[in-house]
Amino acid sequence: MLLTGLYTVAGGLRAVLYTDSVQALVLILGSAAITWFGLGQLGGWGELRNFAATSVADYALWRPLSDPEFPWLGILIASPIVGIWYWCTDQYIVQRTLAAKNLQAALMSSLSSLFNSTATLFTVDIYEKLRPGASEQQIVTTGRLATGVVIVLGLLWIPVMPAISEGGLYQYLQNVQSYLAPPITAVFLLGIFNSRVNARGALWGMAAGFILGMAKLGSQAIFGSGKNESPALLAAIADFNFLYFSGVLFLICLAIMIGVSRAGPPPPPEQIRGLTLASIDRQAVRQSWNRTDIIATVTVLGLVAAIYLYFSFWI
Repeated sequence: MLLTGLYTVAGGLRAVLYTDSVQALVLILGSAAITWFGLGQLGGWGELRNFAATSVADYALWRPLSDPEFPWLGILIASPIVGIWYWCTDQYIVQRTLAAKNLQAALMSSLSSLFNSTATLFTVDIYEKLRPGASEQQIVTTGRLATGVVIVLGLLWIPVMPAISEGGLYQYLQNVQSYLAPPITAVFLLGIFNSRVNARGALWGMAAGFILGMAKLGSQAIFGSGKNESPALLAAIADFNFLYFSGVLFLICLAIMIGVSRAGPPPPPEQIRGLTLASIDRQAVRQSWNRTDIIATVTVLGLVAAIYLYFSFWI
């Protein structure tokens, strides 16, 4: 993390894009090598299937509702919420997509993107509003300082991670994403499909969702199974499955945003023109894709569906 932060502070977004181009190649080749040599050592794909069949509960794609960590219904509820947040609204995905020459530098994600995007958010949304007359050099310096602060905070957060989730790094990441994504996804979807939602409603929904999500995260670190069982209410909240909680939090945020927005005036039509589904330029959208895009999309969706079907019944 420290090394990544150093080259991000020194080189900015250009350094991020160059290093990620190399990282993408290394990850693809490394993954292929691990798969090839790993299956060779195991004895082939057939042996892998036989091994997985001895513990279906651990290797099945669809787990029963009784599964304490990844029940299939929870997966279906939380995956779209987290997916929309990550691919449509996450700052370092959006920033890299807009900055990249093509979609290939844009699809690679890493800590360097997070650091650089944090600096962008702080300088554009906070510093430039507090210091509207700041020079470009001051803005760059402030962005680098903001990146350094995030690196330090990230290092300080590492000891807290095991207390939040005892299921390893993957489980920790899914927990955190499931608590951060619902309010942002709710704002994004309502902003597109509902022209009545205003900035006040979005702010209240985002704030309430963040507080509730962090409260759930904190309860997992302090209460629940294996920690403090009293008071029983907090222990029950801590043990409530994070996937189901993501769906509940999403609905709460939707209700808050709609309710608060209805209590105030709607946004002016000129302010949201081109941003909502009802006001977009449909002709421009239609001209942005062609037959090749349709074929590529259908091909990718078909491959994804085939992989899901295969691994649903592979053991």
